[in-house]
Amino acid sequence: MGSVTVAECLVGALQMGLTDLEQVYMAIFTRDDVLFVENTLAIARRCPRLCHSGQYPVQ
Repeated sequence: MGSVTVAECLVGALQMGLTDLEQVYMAIFTRDDVLFVENTLAIARRCPRLCHSGQYPVQ
């Protein structure tokens, strides 16, 4: 997961005034089994192709 994903999730929750959802996201983001990766152009270009291929379906 990249920092942009975290920001997108938190902004949406905050804009809607859903502080409970913000807390749920933060609990997920701070789990030991969540891996943060540097968001690079190469990753940004590759992820949609992987999702589209069905190899890593978006749920």
